[in-house]
Amino acid sequence: MKKLFTICALSAFLFTACDDDSASASSDEPVSSNSKKDSSKSSSSTAKSSSSAKSSSADDWDDDEEKCTPPTIFGLAGEEGCSDPDTLSSVKRAKQCKTEKDDKCEYGTMTDPRDGKKYKTVVIGEQTWMVDDLNYEMEGYKKGRYKQTAAMHACPYGWHLPSECEYMILMEAIGGADVASKMLKSMTGWKEGYNGVDAFGFSAQQLSDLDDTYFWTSNFYSDLAITMWVEGDEDAHTTWWIRPTCEKYPVRCVKGYGPSDVGVERSSFKDSRDGQTYKTIKINEQWWMAENLNYESENSFCFYDNPSKCEEYGRHYTWAAAKTACPSGWHLPDTTEWNTLINLMGGKDEAGKILKSTSGWEPGKRYRTARKGDEIVRVDTIPVVNLDKYGFTVLPAGNAHSVFGLEGILTEFWTSVEQGDSLAIDMMTTYTDDSFVSAKSDKNWKLSVRCIKDE
Repeated sequence: MKKLFTICALSAFLFTACDDDSASASSDEPVSSNSKKDSSKSSSSTAKSSSSAKSSSADDWDDDEEKCTPPTIFGLAGEEGCSDPDTLSSVKRAKQCKTEKDDKCEYGTMTDPRDGKKYKTVVIGEQTWMVDDLNYEMEGYKKGRYKQTAAMHACPYGWHLPSECEYMILMEAIGGADVASKMLKSMTGWKEGYNGVDAFGFSAQQLSDLDDTYFWTSNFYSDLAITMWVEGDEDAHTTWWIRPTCEKYPVRCVKGYGPSDVGVERSSFKDSRDGQTYKTIKINEQWWMAENLNYESENSFCFYDNPSKCEEYGRHYTWAAAKTACPSGWHLPDTTEWNTLINLMGGKDEAGKILKSTSGWEPGKRYRTARKGDEIVRVDTIPVVNLDKYGFTVLPAGNAHSVFGLEGILTEFWTSVEQGDSLAIDMMTTYTDDSFVSAKSDKNWKLSVRCIKDE
């Protein structure tokens, strides 16, 4: 669903740069796949309950810590929250489980192995959420709040920072954005009696220095990121707001594996057929080539028939050629194997950002807009940021239908799955957003190949 962008002039101050650790996330050195990542650079606290008081006021921060000044104008440009338009239409409505007199929600507990703190959890629809705000001490955290760059890696193993799409699924399950604030807010503690009904046990708490609350999502653009905004007004519409990544807001983790859980090993492989050597990468249990295949076979081609492009992007193959192009011990991945990788990278709405190379792509821009009278006008743009976080390095190799094109714009990889006599499934990512999704292509089109190692 397309969102109408709303914007607000909150401050007369110009946006100032954040301190060093507020810069957009950069490529981290991964850990071995048999270890669980702990991104804290400070010692964890002793085991104790996670249930903390309300998030602190901004005035409680150390005087010598640089404050993060909000931009003059901020908000959220219109975009698809979920890359698959059928995602929200397929969400099943959750059954209300809590009233003032009765509470039949499906609660549980989880213990963070890093510091021994325990968190209450609740099942809402098909998702499992932490009921408590995360309280893990690390760089970028203080008194119940995180900078977004810290929030990206703050959740414990087996949990992750939700994407905008995952919050949209939550809202759809509880009745939609128009009622979500009332349904998510706790029954007590909100200003002027604007308490919620907490119908599903999520129990969102008001921030002590604001009338509302914000929760970080994993969607970010350079030094700005999306928050889910739960408004203090009793029946307010729950919406999305772009905030500077150096501001501090609570984190609610959702169950499931995210990019912070990924273990990586690196190696190389020499193709005995032609002597070419490829970088390889093990991402959890899968060994992938970290470069596009460049083996010359029948019905394989260089971009624009230029040999230097084969050195840069590898070769492009028809589907029939791609099926047999990988060397012995390797094969063309099916959609399940691709989706395993994509899910580890945060899902199809986030995986493009994690996997795409940091250079070569055309500059992607999202527009930020503002209301001027009855019109919505463009104010400025937000860049699309690619991280290549683990060295998978998806290049903007383009494709060829009847002719080669779209270099710098997109890339498509064949899968081994066909769709009838003339079509096959491919995996595609573009310069315009963070998604990595499936598509259907004519088997005679010429697309890139990534090989995966046989089990």
